[in-house]
Order: sequence, then C-alpha cells, then structure tokens
Amino acid sequence: MPFLKSFKAISCLSISDLHLPNRDSVQTLLGGETYHSSMGTQGQSDRLAIAGIQAQLGNHFLPAVKNVAISGNELLRAFQGLQKATENYCGTLGAFARSAKGASPEAEKYGKNLLEISKQFKEVMQHHERSVNKFHEFVIKTNKFSTEEKDKQKDLFGSFQKMEKTLQKNKNQEKLDSFYAEQKGTHVRQQEMRYKFFMDKHEEWFQTYVDLIEYCQEVANKEDERSKEVEQPKAVIAAVTAEVVEEAPKANGHKESESNKTSTRSSSASSIEGVRTRVSTQDDPNSISLISEKQRKSVLVEPKTAAHTLSSTDQSRAQSFVAPSQQNQPIYQNQQNPLAEIAQENVVFTQSRDWELNPPPPIEYRARDPSPVRTRPALQPLQTYAPPAPEPVPQRAPPKFGYQVFPPMTTPVYAAAPATKPTPAPRPAIVPTMFSAHDYGMSLEVNEDFNANGQDQLTVNRGDRVILIKSGNRGWIFIKEQATNRTGWIPAQFASKI
Repeated sequence: MPFLKSFKAISCLSISDLHLPNRDSVQTLLGGETYHSSMGTQGQSDRLAIAGIQAQLGNHFLPAVKNVAISGNELLRAFQGLQKATENYCGTLGAFARSAKGASPEAEKYGKNLLEISKQFKEVMQHHERSVNKFHEFVIKTNKFSTEEKDKQKDLFGSFQKMEKTLQKNKNQEKLDSFYAEQKGTHVRQQEMRYKFFMDKHEEWFQTYVDLIEYCQEVANKEDERSKEVEQPKAVIAAVTAEVVEEAPKANGHKESESNKTSTRSSSASSIEGVRTRVSTQDDPNSISLISEKQRKSVLVEPKTAAHTLSSTDQSRAQSFVAPSQQNQPIYQNQQNPLAEIAQENVVFTQSRDWELNPPPPIEYRARDPSPVRTRPALQPLQTYAPPAPEPVPQRAPPKFGYQVFPPMTTPVYAAAPATKPTPAPRPAIVPTMFSAHDYGMSLEVNEDFNANGQDQLTVNRGDRVILIKSGNRGWIFIKEQATNRTGWIPAQFASKI
C-alpha cells in the first residue's frame, strides 16, 4: 500500500543523518559564511550538527510527510467507503433474513440464525468505526503538519542565524560555544519529537484493532456457549430414547435379566414442551418410573428393586375399554335430559327437518304503481312572418362653396432635400479584450472582490488565484478558481496577470 511505503520511508530516517556531505553545503545552508579560525572544535561540530538536522528535515523528512498525508487520504476514503458499503449490506442482509418468516420451520430457523449473524457483524463494524475515527484524526493532523512544517523550520533556523550573528559580533568564544551546544540540543529534541509524534499516533491506532480482535473473540465465545446449550438437550433426548428402547421388553411382560436387577438406579422422564427432564428415584425403592416421549403413549415400568407383572384384571380393563360414540344431539337438549336417556337416545338432527319445523315467513308482495299515461301536447298557433320596416336613407350633405386644397398624390421632383440627415442606428459596442487566446491557461490574480449576480457568474475575493479559460467579447472572462476548482464569468478588469 502507498501509505505503508510512505510511513516506512519516514521510519527509515534516523538521527544519525545529522551531518552534511561536505563543508561547502554547510556554508550554503548557513548563509555562505566562513568558519572562524578561532572557533573551538566542539563549537564547529555543534554547528555542523545543527546544519545537518536542518538539511535532514528539509530534504528527507518533509517530502516523506507529504507522501504519508497523500496516501493517508486515500486510505481514509477507502475506510469510509467500506463502512458505508458494509452498513448498506447489513441492512439488506437483515431484510433478507426477515423474509424467511412464514416459510417452513427449517427455513425460518436458518433465517433467524442469519439475522443474528448480521446483527453481530454490524456490531463488529461499529467497533471498527472507532478505528476509522482515530485514523481520521491522525490524517487531519498529518495534512496540517505537512503544510505548516516548512514554515516552522524556516522560522526556527532564521532565529538561530540572528542570534548567531549577534554573538559573533561580540567575539565572545565561550558564549558562542555554549550557544551552539544549547541550540544543538534544541534541534535534536525537535527532530526526535517529530518522529515520536508519528509513533504514538500509530500505536494508538493499532491498539483500537487489538480491542476489535478481543471483542470478536468475545462474540465467538458467546456463540460457542450458546451452541453448547442447544446441544445439551439433544444429548439428554438421545440418552432417554436409548433407555426407553432398553426398557420396552419389560413393559410387554418379559422377564427382567439378572444384570438389570442388580442396578439400583432408576429415572423418571417427562416431556415438557418437547424437552425431557430426568429426576433420580434412588431414595424411593417402591416408586414407579414413567418413561415416555408423550403423555398419551406412557407405559408403566417396574422398579428395578421389586419385580412386578401386570395382572389379568388390568389387561382385561385395558382390552374392554371402548371409546364413546359421538353424539349428534343439540347441546342444549342434551344438557336438559337425564344422563340415562342421553346414553340411549341417538338423535339425528338434519337440515331438511329443521326446514320443515321452522318454515321461513312468507314474502310480502306489493304491486308496482302504474306508469302515467302519456298525453299529446297541444298544438301551438302559427305565427306569420313580418318583414322589418325599411330604415330611412341619410341625406347627402350640401357641398361647401369656396377654395379647397387637396394634397398632391406624389412628391414633386423639384422638392428640396431636408436640411438634416437622419442619424443612423448605433452599431453594437465591441469592447476590446484584455486577454488574447495566447493567454489561455495563464494564472491570474483577482484585484477586487466580485459578487456574482447570475447563475453563470463566479464570486471571487481579492487575492484569489484563478486560471484563464476563455475571454469573451464584451469585457468578461471565463475562469477557474485554483483552490476550489469552481468555474464562472467575471469582469476582465477584476483580474490581472501575475
């Protein structure tokens, strides 16, 4: 995975990478200054160590952190997609398991078991969500760390250089050496804390998976105990069934063997909702064991301590029993008669006899009202057509005497042209474009804030960086914002080249 490769790149870097390859690179990092010949050996080594730490953090640590942030974002999106897809799947699986309701007993039992499995799996994924949330917090901090780390290192090293120049002007070698030693410890501690941060966060994240595994183990143990509880009644049923098979010859009148007579333990089995329970009868030697699966099929079994056989009287009673015949007499009449008459009478009450005894009431007949007789409408009197009276014809007005001027039919040829010419219609204004096609794809900077008024326009703030996509012919440009990748139109005078 890319995340593991990036994290491995960070973990491979150690504090031993504190020195630079040569002295020239150290001079470049420290601003091109030369070493003082009067500086002590310890001060020179401390100064080289500080420069090496800065080089290691800038050249190795910072790129590795950026790779970890990128791969962490990808892994976080995968985790979030897994959680969402698993939640949807558990919901559909539960609906599928509940669809077995009303099916055969075996299918309904499998559906209930599948519903329990889906609930347990959903609980496991809820525990896994804690791990995802912990990783989400780490990814946010890593992204912030990768963007701000470069500026922090620059500020730290800038303050070091200012203090170093101040001490070099004082030309106090002891203070300069102690300053280098103190700064070396500070830089080493900063380097260690950066790696310790990643180690602690991943240790906490790994602990969430350890807790998840322990929870899964607890769920598995509970399931094993539940299966054992279900298997235990099955074992009891099998043992009692085997004992019933062994005791069957005794109930049929066969003699008991000597080996069975020597056993001093007897049991009693009863069926309660399909599950048998056994009760020991060792303390009472004269008790009779009742072994059966159902109450109506029970047989008497002799106690093992005292032999007993069924008498002929008991057998005759069992053979002479006849089930009573079904009575078709009405319930109310059967209750009013004596018991002796009820045993002798055999009343059959049919539907036809009931119809004869209780005939239905006659249906009342009512004749329909006669419909009214249609009558012929009376004839209307004839109306004669009278033509309208003629309207009076208006009289023509008398002519007016005098001079009348009639306008000419056409303009004379000698007519003079008008003094002013008509103003031509204005042509559409074309604003020259500020940016040409050569500037497409160029980065621009917004000069003033612009609030969008239409759907195709884009709201931008001063200082935003945008990319020019297209230039219109009326003073507008089509841009894309670099930070959010939004697109829209803004006036061309609101942006300028960088």
